[in-house]
Amino acid sequence: MMDKKVACGTILGFMIVIILFVVCVTIFSHATTTKPRENSLGVITYTINPYIYEAGSIIDYAIIGENEGLAIRVKPLATYMLFDETILFCGVPAEKLDGHENPMVLVYERQSHHRIDGLGCHELVGVRDIKGEKEAQ
Repeated sequence: MMDKKVACGTILGFMIVIILFVVCVTIFSHATTTKPRENSLGVITYTINPYIYEAGSIIDYAIIGENEGLAIRVKPLATYMLFDETILFCGVPAEKLDGHENPMVLVYERQSHHRIDGLGCHELVGVRDIKGEKEAQ
């Protein structure tokens, strides 16, 4: 029969080996969901579209802080009259909004990059006009 000290030492040694194995596996494993994939040419490819497209009319806006952000209320197309959405943009991208008329398409990044008063703000990529049927002809 084994001595109690030998048995405890064996169990302790076995536990140390298991802990070291788990630590090594954790250190050498590389799993991430935030980095885009690269192909053999070195070109970045995404698994999801990094942009959101909001089609509608701007019904109200507010500048947050000292030009820290711009909150825009949008009445999306093809929804009922009382429905609206608010989008917070980083900075005041007035130059991208100048010269555009309602309705329009706002293109902004899906991921927020900064925080303003604890809320994530998005980078406005571009604005596109939606032309009516009479104007398009």
